[in-house]
Amino acid sequence: MHLRKVKLFEAKKEKLQSAVEAYGNLSQKARYSYVIFTDILWKNGWYMLPDETIMICEAIINLAKAENDNNIKITLLNMLGFTYLFRHEFKKARKIGLEILEDIGKNSFGEEIIRAYCTICFSYRKEKDVENARNWVAKAYNAVYFSKNQTFKYLMDSIVSWIHLKEGNLRKAKKSAMDSYKGIKKYRYPFL
Repeated sequence: MHLRKVKLFEAKKEKLQSAVEAYGNLSQKARYSYVIFTDILWKNGWYMLPDETIMICEAIINLAKAENDNNIKITLLNMLGFTYLFRHEFKKARKIGLEILEDIGKNSFGEEIIRAYCTICFSYRKEKDVENARNWVAKAYNAVYFSKNQTFKYLMDSIVSWIHLKEGNLRKAKKSAMDSYKGIKKYRYPFL
C-alpha cells in the first residue's frame, strides 16, 4: 500500500477478507480492520473520512470490550480519534485522546500514548488554539523522547513550527518547519 501498488494491495486485501471473517480471532480482525481503515484513508486522501471508518472502529472497539482486550480497544480508539481528526470533528477527536490517556495513564509510554497525544495536539492546532497546542506538545515531547519515536517527534516539531508562525517569529518557524520536513520525509509518512 505504501509503495502505491494498488492492484496488488487490493488482491491481497480481498483474499484476506474471507479468511479473517471466517476464521480470524479478535487480534486478526482488529489488524484487518486497520488494513481496511488505512485503505479508506488513502482513497479519501486523508481527508473527510466517510461514516464507514467510524463503523469499522466502533465495531472492533465493542468486540474488544466484550473480550476484555484493552490493547486492541486502545489501538482502535486511536484509529477512531484519527478518524474524527480527519473529519474535522476536533472536540470528538480530543475527547478520545484524553480517554486513552486516562485509561492507560499519563505517565505511561508507548506508541498508543504518543498517538493519543498526537490527536490532542493536532486538534488544538487545527482549532488555532496556540496556548493549548503549546502545552500539549510539551507533554507529548516527553513521551516521544522516552520512546525515541522520530516520526512523532517530527510531527510535534511541525506543530511547534506553526506555533512560531502564529507568534510572528518567521525565522524560527521556517527553520523548525524545514527541520521537520527533512526528518519526516525519510519516513515516507502521509502527513508530509
